[in-house]
Amino acid sequence: MPPAASTSRSRSKALPPKAPSLLVRTLRTLYQPAYLLPLSVALGSVLLWPYLAAWAPKIEGQAEYRLSIEQVHLPEGHAWLPADIAQRVVARVVTAVDHEPSLLDRNLAREVAAAIEAEPWVAEVRRVSINRDRTITIDVDYRRPVALVECPHGVVPVDATGCVLPLNDIPLSSVVELPVVRTAEHGPRGLPGETWGDDRVVSAARLAEVMLQVDSTHSNQTRWQWLGLREIRLPFASREQATAPFELVTTGGSRLLWGTPPGTDSLEPSTDIKLARLEFYLQQCGGFEKEGRPCRVDIRDIDAIYATALETEAAAAPSPARQ
Repeated sequence: MPPAASTSRSRSKALPPKAPSLLVRTLRTLYQPAYLLPLSVALGSVLLWPYLAAWAPKIEGQAEYRLSIEQVHLPEGHAWLPADIAQRVVARVVTAVDHEPSLLDRNLAREVAAAIEAEPWVAEVRRVSINRDRTITIDVDYRRPVALVECPHGVVPVDATGCVLPLNDIPLSSVVELPVVRTAEHGPRGLPGETWGDDRVVSAARLAEVMLQVDSTHSNQTRWQWLGLREIRLPFASREQATAPFELVTTGGSRLLWGTPPGTDSLEPSTDIKLARLEFYLQQCGGFEKEGRPCRVDIRDIDAIYATALETEAAAAPSPARQ
């Protein structure tokens, strides 16, 4: 019996030591200076992150990051555009937000776009970019006045879409260059930057835009100038006169029956054909007045131009001038 017990003890001593567990090995590996320092920094950052924003210096309110007029860059406009358009944009942004605008504000580009879209002279905002050099570049399309619409409240400038523009922004010396549209029964239903609210005014604005185009064959004059035009008359608003034509009145008092406005799907000749007919009539007759008397010239017919003296218009049949 004693020899057997001795043999058992010798076998137990010969067994290899037990390997440490995965957890123990991991802790031993991490418990090294090369790992402890990064882990401590990461853990401290996670714990202190909510307080870092409060401890960090507030640079948004510093003067070099505040929005100013000098930082706003707009494309060059036409001669009608007010010189203080950039000041208006900045003023609108300041009014729209409840804090002093900063170039570091993530919402600044959107706020600038909304502010300039509210400017009556701006038709479309394509892009607003906040640049690294602390400037703001704004790409826009400007509205351009094409006519003055006469209404019971006075005259109101409109662009080619019939959008109302601020009259006070247009120099009085330039107002006389615009065609006059007579006569609207009511004033604009919208504010500056909105449409007039009358389809006839919109159509007259499109016609005025066509007449203001420069013609290189007539000493770079506008069509309005070389045709010697004075005003555009709106057709009647009543249903009985729904087919009444738009009229162009010359400086000599002649009335040119233009018909439907440009862009209208009708059986009348196209805009180019009507312009060619007016030019043909001027070349053949030397003017729209006959012996100094105003005439009524109808260019709506497909085959001929009809002209009648206004004094005898009701009694005499129109005489065609074929092209």
